[in-house]
Amino acid sequence: MSIGNNIKKIRELKDIKREYVADQLGLSLSAYGKIERGATKIEADQERTQKIADILGVSKETLENFSEDISIHHVTIGNGSYIRNSKNNNNDNQDELIALHKQTLQLLENVTKILLKISEKETEE
Repeated sequence: MSIGNNIKKIRELKDIKREYVADQLGLSLSAYGKIERGATKIEADQERTQKIADILGVSKETLENFSEDISIHHVTIGNGSYIRNSKNNNNDNQDELIALHKQTLQLLENVTKILLKISEKETEE
């Protein structure tokens, strides 16, 4: 898979608009589209590759080595997020993802309880 296709896949996974990336690079949408399609080769341009990686919030290595046989875990923590690559058959990462989902559910339950208490107090007043 080309680095342009990797850029597109990661951008889509992170729900980042093409227009945003093009603007950050100082390119027209058409010129940026050529990078994603592989019509403009950027592999040799380490500075531009690093800038795209920074815009997408991933390492340059992730950008260069991303592939279809790697599962992507997009984990959002607070205001930040990161993409971590892991092989599909790695049970440790699957267990970790399940644990993160359980923690998220617990936090949501706690927030719900707090909101219900606040609502009850406002109703009493």
